[in-house]
Amino acid sequence: MQTLRFSILMAGLLLLATFSFAQSPIAAFPFDSEGDFMDWTTPGNNWRWVEDGKAEMFDPTLWAGRGSILSRSQGGAAAIAGTSGVLVSPPVDLSGQSQVFLRFNQYYRALGGATFVRVTDVSTGAAQDFTINGNVLPQVETGPRAVEVIDITSIAADATIEVTFIFETTQYFWIIDDVAFYNTFPYPETRPAHYRDTFPALGYPYTPDDAGWPYAPNEIVVQIVPGTPPDSVEALRDTLGATLIDSCVCNSLQLWGLGDSVLYNQDGMLYPEGSTIDILERVKGASSSVIIQEADPNYYTVAELQPEMITDNPTLTQNDLAGIPDAIDDAVRIAVLDTGVDYKHEGFSGYIYKKPDALNNDTDDDNNCAADDPIGWDFVSDTGISNNPMDDHSHGTHVAGIIARTLDEACTDNCRFHILPYKTHDAQGVSSLFKVACATYQAIEDSAAVINDSWGFYGSGLGSDGENGILKNAIDSAEFNNILVVSAAGNDSLMLDTLLQYPACFDQTPNEITVGAVFDSTGVNGERVVGRALFSNFSDTWVDILAPGVEIGSYLPQDSFGIKSGTSMSAPAVSAAAAIVFCKLGRQTPYADVKSLLLNTADKIPSLDTVATDGNLLNILALCTTPTQTAPLSQDIHFYPNPARDAVQLELPPILEAAELEIFHLSGQRMGQWQFPPSAHPQNTSLDVGHFPSGTYLLRLRHKGQLWVGRLIKL
Repeated sequence: MQTLRFSILMAGLLLLATFSFAQSPIAAFPFDSEGDFMDWTTPGNNWRWVEDGKAEMFDPTLWAGRGSILSRSQGGAAAIAGTSGVLVSPPVDLSGQSQVFLRFNQYYRALGGATFVRVTDVSTGAAQDFTINGNVLPQVETGPRAVEVIDITSIAADATIEVTFIFETTQYFWIIDDVAFYNTFPYPETRPAHYRDTFPALGYPYTPDDAGWPYAPNEIVVQIVPGTPPDSVEALRDTLGATLIDSCVCNSLQLWGLGDSVLYNQDGMLYPEGSTIDILERVKGASSSVIIQEADPNYYTVAELQPEMITDNPTLTQNDLAGIPDAIDDAVRIAVLDTGVDYKHEGFSGYIYKKPDALNNDTDDDNNCAADDPIGWDFVSDTGISNNPMDDHSHGTHVAGIIARTLDEACTDNCRFHILPYKTHDAQGVSSLFKVACATYQAIEDSAAVINDSWGFYGSGLGSDGENGILKNAIDSAEFNNILVVSAAGNDSLMLDTLLQYPACFDQTPNEITVGAVFDSTGVNGERVVGRALFSNFSDTWVDILAPGVEIGSYLPQDSFGIKSGTSMSAPAVSAAAAIVFCKLGRQTPYADVKSLLLNTADKIPSLDTVATDGNLLNILALCTTPTQTAPLSQDIHFYPNPARDAVQLELPPILEAAELEIFHLSGQRMGQWQFPPSAHPQNTSLDVGHFPSGTYLLRLRHKGQLWVGRLIKL
């Protein structure tokens, strides 16, 4: 029965992915040429055709060097600035149309007054006004890709109409392009294109970013500068008209709602209607950048899209944990950020443990910023007593099962491993930037050695400075804690140099290893046949290593077993290999040494050198014959508080080479750096932390290429 259910679901996913909402407009005005613009009328000639899509010709000083409107057609557009004016379309025949949507690109900055779209029935003279941009605050502008969609069925159905754009005198500028009429809702375009179909079909409202990737409309993930008083953060939210939706991991991150879009109900599903505000411009303005360290749109992330599974999701109670052993201190911990894990599956015996944090008492017994989390955390449902990282999809169980099965079959004598299940993706395989970033910080709190990310998203993926971002900051924080992050390359058959996927393609994240998929089979003559899986993304720059990812058998919920394919199946094999290295060489082994060992022992397949760097193909057996390296840094390191001086004492054993100590806030901000010279005698140093605000701090001591990591909590 389980196999039958799985087969039906996979078939449903295939149908979903191939169903199309391809749309063509009933009528369209792209303003490509001045001749197209001349078909419209503008009493007073205050609206003008601009060839470059800018309003610079009205007042170069006020325009201040902005770029063009970024519409689909590019090229020319209609524009007005600094004065009132109306722009009237030629008659548009919509006879026989039972519903009509007006769609146009706009680039708009508010100063005062209002903007309207008036639709007039030519035959009767009846008119209806639609107010737009009402939620754009003064001195705030939409992004240059903003799209407005208006349901004008009430006045335009089965009629011949004119559309008038009305601009009042106290406005700043307004640029209009690609005015078009549709008889079905015009879903926003995405890249890759098929997400334009699947996201609406699954009921997720979205707005695409500049690169075409969907994010939750008007939601923004915010990282506050450490030590900022809570009332200052609340005052900023009030100023911006934002609300606090959620926060996580001792308030490391916050999710804000800006409330600027109206949601349009189409067949019981909600889609954004109204201005697509440039939320980063709004939140990261001059007044807010003082206390905001980073801010990004709340991007959707995808593990495996599918309709919701029909399966029981048992409530997590004390009885459910019967038979699950207590956590062990010396186990190598592997965090699985996914759809959850069926932690009761018999295949995970010996890999799932419960920590000393009792359920249903709403108390953080183990001081890890998560109350009631004996075996993991559920970032999808409500937190607290309902915390349940049980898998209601199947992807996460399959991924975690590959880790467990790989460890079962490898050389893991005298090694113990602990899989940490974090439910970041829902029953349809969808998550958000906020949830996966929160889970990354939680994995740091829970002392993971390896984080497995068998999911991803495209789009800009970066912060406003082009280098940092919410998720990259989290991965950087994992680096400070000597954690290796294993990321799937993605399943869209793309050369990643042409469209970057994250987290796989973050630059300057040395603690990350990106994994592509291969088929690995036996030919008719018994020879080994290896090649890129056709679905796998590839790049000799961004993909570090390859692993089998075609028809991989692993566990499914409710003690089942099944087959899946994808780079999601390749990544956990590498995560398991990394965990083996950490076990054999010691948890304090620098992640760089672990990563180097995985790449250096990989098989070099010349035919795959354009698919991954050096054609690297994972070879776990080689790890069993590789000699252990230098022992970890001596454990004769002592670090303890000195409350009398608001300082901490560091005692080092004799060291033959110089050592370096750095202290970071959990957000990744470096708070201090100290150098220690070689010495034949122990060194005792007092470190002043009096200027540190309250919070959690990470200590990283490097000596002879080895790494010691500690933690300081200042109350």
